[in-house]
Amino acid sequence: MSTILIAIIALAVLAAIFGAILG
Repeated sequence: MSTILIAIIALAVLAAIFGAILG
């Protein structure tokens, strides 16, 4: 896989986690 693709997926996961925490 491309490193950029992995970074984008990781960023999306972090965004979802922070979104859940912040409500």
